[in-house]
Amino acid sequence: MELCTPMGVKMPDGSTYGNTPGNTVQGGRVAYCDGWIYYNNLPASIEFYRIRTDGSDKETLPEGFASQISMHGGWLYYLNMDNALCRMRPDGIGWERLTTFSSGYFNFVDGWMFFTKLDMQSDRPEESIWKMRVDGSELSQLYEGFTGSMVAYDGWLYFSAYGDDAFQDDLYRMELDGTNLQKIHESTSSYVVTDAGIFFSDTFGLNEMKHDGSDERQVHDTRFNRPERLNAWGDGVYFTCESEEGAQSLYRFDIVTSEATLVTEGDCMSFGIVGDQLFICERKPSYTFDYYLADLDGSNARLIDTAVAEGFESI
Repeated sequence: MELCTPMGVKMPDGSTYGNTPGNTVQGGRVAYCDGWIYYNNLPASIEFYRIRTDGSDKETLPEGFASQISMHGGWLYYLNMDNALCRMRPDGIGWERLTTFSSGYFNFVDGWMFFTKLDMQSDRPEESIWKMRVDGSELSQLYEGFTGSMVAYDGWLYFSAYGDDAFQDDLYRMELDGTNLQKIHESTSSYVVTDAGIFFSDTFGLNEMKHDGSDERQVHDTRFNRPERLNAWGDGVYFTCESEEGAQSLYRFDIVTSEATLVTEGDCMSFGIVGDQLFICERKPSYTFDYYLADLDGSNARLIDTAVAEGFESI
């Protein structure tokens, strides 16, 4: 995959996405474009920033909270606090709200927008999957019913939906036109889609299966600590796992060698892929959160921002 530009992220199959699939499936709270990192500084506060990779020129962007941050066609798209789709130029000008309904996830693929639409009028909130052109034309519904996380990959939409397990959802996929719906796994929590297959967590460790759900196998034993926050870049699958001290340590699983290595033993609250680096948020004492850039193996970590949780600045 190429580095993200204002036009989007170029994928190996030639498609252009709005963010990396791993960032998207984890909520899209960080994105990278032309030397700038765009990020939401949760859990410290509800603010939307951009900052250069050397930590300089930090700027506050409109509206505060942002998720599903994506670049497409020279615009920065995101969901605001009301889960409405908004956009602005990468420098923060030209802000506009595009939808009146609430969404949970959206993906850009080659001029199409795939998104979930939240229905608050039903007995329990449900999200359906829709697609439309970026200009708002050719709107159509692809799936009706609850959906959780959703991500596009290589001609397919992968998404979670209610299953028999009250604490976990089942994993489905369908083609981008809504056809060929397939249930590929039961009781799946955190997952990420890669060229090699789908990596997902269970109680005992990190598992892998083919894109159609076949050939499931465990690839790393985490000793009853469920991997969380799965992301991927290149040959690496990243995840957090609770340590004996209770911190969420960050690991990298190498798809080629099947070896897992510790990236950072700090309390990792969130992380994402920015360019060819890791952007890591770690919780520190006194309600402080540090934001680092590091190489993909965790080396050369550089502190680029620090935030104190709102209401605790004077403690």
